[in-house]
Amino acid sequence: MQPILEFPESNINIVKFTVILPGGRIAETKKAQSFLTAKMIKKGSKNHTAFQIEEIIDFNGATIEVESGYDEIHISLFCLKQQFPALINLFHEVVFDAVFDAAEFALLKNIRIEKLKQALSKNESVAERTLGMHLFGADHPYGYATSEQNYIDIQLSDIEDFYRAHYQKSKAKYIIVGDYDAAHIQTIHALFIPKDYFFYAGDDAQPFVLSPSPEKYHTVTLPNPYQSSIKIGWHTIAPSHPDSIDLSILNTIFGGYFGSRLMGKIREEKGYTYGIYSQIFNQKYGSYGYISTDTDKKHITKVLKEIQSEIDRLKQEIIPQEELDLVKNYLKGDLLRDIDGSFKLAEAQYRIMKFGLPADYYARFIARIDQISAEDLKAIANKYLNFDQCHVIVV
Repeated sequence: MQPILEFPESNINIVKFTVILPGGRIAETKKAQSFLTAKMIKKGSKNHTAFQIEEIIDFNGATIEVESGYDEIHISLFCLKQQFPALINLFHEVVFDAVFDAAEFALLKNIRIEKLKQALSKNESVAERTLGMHLFGADHPYGYATSEQNYIDIQLSDIEDFYRAHYQKSKAKYIIVGDYDAAHIQTIHALFIPKDYFFYAGDDAQPFVLSPSPEKYHTVTLPNPYQSSIKIGWHTIAPSHPDSIDLSILNTIFGGYFGSRLMGKIREEKGYTYGIYSQIFNQKYGSYGYISTDTDKKHITKVLKEIQSEIDRLKQEIIPQEELDLVKNYLKGDLLRDIDGSFKLAEAQYRIMKFGLPADYYARFIARIDQISAEDLKAIANKYLNFDQCHVIVV
């Protein structure tokens, strides 16, 4: 495996260089450790203060984005092609020579505590947090909801330990996209890639146990007298599973686009909500289906009944050919947009690598869209959609 995945696109004058590290939630020994470490790396480096880092980035019209995920950390530099040489040394410092200041850390913790208090007053945020705990367990890295006490308990030394363990060049993967040249690649090799570099296939995961709640229906009361947020989740198959593409097509029909069954019945026909959708989320150690909507409190039971009814219809009735043809056309257009241009293609190719998918995954997906029948989709619905197995959260 090459140390740098390259996706050139000339004449756009923009470069995106991303460092991918294994320091996601699955690598934590303390809750909030991964997130706070990611937030701290722009707060000071070996040669620059937080203010100087921001000043240089702004002056050059660039951005550094840090995405703290469940499985990985993605740190990206976006800049104009001509600014890359002036910024790449600073970017290297931010990623691999961060210095953690106690005052900056104390300020960050206070900010996160205040943001958490705001989130806990919102139906949707509370519903999201509660669903994760019920699906995976309160101590699972995909399921725990960060608490104020987690922020109070974590110390600067915990952040420093996490940084030293996981922000290592020997564990990094690299992606460059856009309008770059050979000189950019040479600079990256000199700064970021050790001479003895070997592709690191690990993820630094700590031991964890899946412990979903036996309780399938859970309510939380907040002082909103009118609106409720409904989140429904269920464990499902990984993207590498042979049925995964079929399930994705079925989910589109069910709730995956504006013309879906859920939107047509619950929004357009019944008027119970402004919007409702279903998705399939994939992480390295667990995939789940997800339905989300907000509705008037008086409609909660009706909405849940209609969701179950739409699942039953998919399991019992053949999808009309006209509806199926419409969804097939929509999906082919959507897939083509997902791989249009180097930036989208880079995301698609990295997904293939992360989940161990075949190199021709997207070609297979498009071919399966053409091949799949209404009978196939009915069989998939009976195999993977079961309302009784769903975790239902109402806030």
